[in-house]
Amino acid sequence: MTRKEVKMSGKIRIGGLVFAAALIVLGAWFAFGQANQDPCGGHYAGEGLKALFWPSYGLATCNSSGNCNVLNDIEGQYYRYMVPGGDCIYLYRDGHVFVGIGNSGRDVVINIDQFSGGSCPFPYPNGTYHTTEFSLRTGNGFTPSIGFKGDEANPTPDPNALVLTDTNAKFNFKALKTGETYYCQTSIKFKLGSSILYEHHFQAKVYYGVLQETGALGWRVTPIDEYYYVYDVVKVGKKLIPVEPATKHDSSVYGTIISANCPDNKNHGTYCLPFKLILERLP
Repeated sequence: MTRKEVKMSGKIRIGGLVFAAALIVLGAWFAFGQANQDPCGGHYAGEGLKALFWPSYGLATCNSSGNCNVLNDIEGQYYRYMVPGGDCIYLYRDGHVFVGIGNSGRDVVINIDQFSGGSCPFPYPNGTYHTTEFSLRTGNGFTPSIGFKGDEANPTPDPNALVLTDTNAKFNFKALKTGETYYCQTSIKFKLGSSILYEHHFQAKVYYGVLQETGALGWRVTPIDEYYYVYDVVKVGKKLIPVEPATKHDSSVYGTIISANCPDNKNHGTYCLPFKLILERLP
């Protein structure tokens, strides 16, 4: 072998080793990604929880029998976070929560009760339905205050009203103080035996502490029972400026249902969807 051939052979050997090392690193990264995939999609970035829809809501009686509610398919049996499959009950590192039910074969029961009709036909009459897909996700937090001052659209002051102002930041469950009540944006999406995904977006109330329902430390997420006002905000420089006028809500127990089959800001009507979601850390 000539000196040139030896030199070339060394280059090939080194090149081969570098390529093999790159493959090992790539394979390890792929394996890491696969092992840390969560059922919600994306990569592991937080911790698992367990979730339970409490069977009695307490305050809302949307119809004469008070049957409207969101429930577990198996009463008293928690939904649990599972990897790589199953339900996805998940607390992300920045504190927001995702509850996805259905991958494990379980579902969520929704007792439909229409409060007022919308612009688009809704194919499901009042009754009890098992979802084929269900998810609940939290969004931005809100700063609460009491006493609506009024504006041009609604100039009458309301000294006892709850007022929520958007923080323009994700609501952080991990940052909550024990015994305190907070407010956040929340959305529920579900399917009822079809390919149509229905959505309900609203503000929710979150309590963190030792829960009366379980006697354990956890989070209780419910709709807001009383009427309230919501301010959206715009960012001007470093300041968040409330946008007038504020939107008045009678209660987020009563929610508007929308879907892609109901475009142009139309909806399927207002429905009573009370729920009491209990979240606890897995042991």
